[in-house]
Amino acid sequence: MWTKTKFVVSLAGCVLALSTLAMAAPKPAPIPTQVTVRIRHEPGFYVREHGTAVLTSEKGGTEVVVHLIGVPRGALEPMHIHRGHCGHINPIPTWPLTSLTSSGVSKTFVKAPLTKIASGKYAINVHKSIPEMAVYVACGNIKNIDK
Repeated sequence: MWTKTKFVVSLAGCVLALSTLAMAAPKPAPIPTQVTVRIRHEPGFYVREHGTAVLTSEKGGTEVVVHLIGVPRGALEPMHIHRGHCGHINPIPTWPLTSLTSSGVSKTFVKAPLTKIASGKYAINVHKSIPEMAVYVACGNIKNIDK
């Protein structure tokens, strides 16, 4: 027959066992809030532009800051995030980025979460100029943050 004391002791033992299991369970790795993309020049193009893009998770979207060296003086180079990987991208941009000037710096707020942009399905592509959009001068694959 169960007494009140036996019940309380048993209940306390169960609570202690469950709390020990909860503490021992592995915690999932936190999702990164920032991703760095290495951007390299495209083979066959005479200008050797290269650098990085830093994608940072922000409220309501993602901030994309690009720093490239080797951008020609007087340049105005459109940039976009495209679906696909460097060398095999969809020519229709998914998200536009602020064009690069000879300063080599661009900053854009994209209204999409970092987890979507950094899903391993997109690349940042730099075009030579507005009249020469088909000429790609630099590209960087955005890695999957879940791996």
